[in-house]
Amino acid sequence: MQRWTVSLYWTLTGAMIGFGLIGLMTIGFPFLIVGAVMIVIGLLRFGIAGLPAFFVGFGGVPALLLTFSLAEQAFSVTWSCSSISFTANRADGSISISADGAVTEVLCVTIPGQIIVLAAVSWSIALLGLAAVLLARRSGPARA
Repeated sequence: MQRWTVSLYWTLTGAMIGFGLIGLMTIGFPFLIVGAVMIVIGLLRFGIAGLPAFFVGFGGVPALLLTFSLAEQAFSVTWSCSSISFTANRADGSISISADGAVTEVLCVTIPGQIIVLAAVSWSIALLGLAAVLLARRSGPARA
């Protein structure tokens, strides 16, 4: 089987596990089960060949989802009253300000700092997996 299809398989397997962990409190459990079955099938069929690609999917899917969520929050809030916090105290809400008859709604949110840390860790896992894939391809046997 071609090397890129094995890498794609392991990337999809990692994506299933990564998405399952991020969504564990809602819809993640079925993705964890499918990912676990894919790991067993992959190890039986391919061995550990292409396994570094697992980490690209495992870190990449959560990294993309968390980064999108953080960007969505960052661009939709008013930063004069919003903050980033590592404590459990959250002060979310909206304020309507009336000036000269015009009503302006201001969205104030406390963004959890743990999500920023989790996104950074996920990006690190994905990038290290990508580096391992590229290193394995570079040091692999030369093609004719």
